[in-house]
Amino acid sequence: MEKVDTRIVRLHDQVVRAIALRILVINRDSEDPILPTEMELSLELNVSRNVVREAAKVLASKGLIEIRPKTGMRIRNHSDWNLFDTDMLNWQFEVGPDEKFFRDLYDLRSVVEPAAAERAALRATSEEIVELEKWYLQMELAVDNLDEHTTADTQFHATIIAACHNEFLKQINKTYWVALQSSFRLTGTVPRGPSITLQFHKAILDAIQNRDESAARKSMENLLAQVARDINLVMHYDTIKPLHQEKGDKRAE
Repeated sequence: MEKVDTRIVRLHDQVVRAIALRILVINRDSEDPILPTEMELSLELNVSRNVVREAAKVLASKGLIEIRPKTGMRIRNHSDWNLFDTDMLNWQFEVGPDEKFFRDLYDLRSVVEPAAAERAALRATSEEIVELEKWYLQMELAVDNLDEHTTADTQFHATIIAACHNEFLKQINKTYWVALQSSFRLTGTVPRGPSITLQFHKAILDAIQNRDESAARKSMENLLAQVARDINLVMHYDTIKPLHQEKGDKRAE
């Protein structure tokens, strides 16, 4: 078997990422998003035009750009992007929080996760309930460690979706967790946020353990209502009085 030159692979990945981040920044900050030419990118990134060309093919497959003969690369409309692509999710969070991204993700979660919690209460196996409890306990232990807490929180929600035993939801779960991690890392920056949301996760766990479908749905809705408040707080911290400074810390209500 012919050996693959890992240096070339790494260079290719680096160029793909660099151009992707440029596209996301241009799309976010410019009213007239124009991508540099192939030659300009080649000079800027200090790589051959062929490397840029190959990277462009990858980005085109993800819906970010359109490659036109003679006229080169054109940034496609945001609605054409493959938003559930793992690389895309990572890149979007890397360029900085985008309110629409997180609000759209919240909107999706509000549709999927209450129903998933309800079904998990009905369909989860004993092993899956044990798994769910394990991730909850890890969230408790890692309440002061954002990275570890985020991992446990993500797995908690992924276990709920897996417990629905729905093949379509299983497919969503393959990339959904990346988006969730982005969201958790954002809301995890809210003062005492991880410790406050533990009560909501515990209510979800209890409801699923008790096979109480309506309580599982309601508990997930309560958690997501808190998520919406936290997103709003992070995105508008300069214009909204931090809720954790209010008497009695009403964020927990």
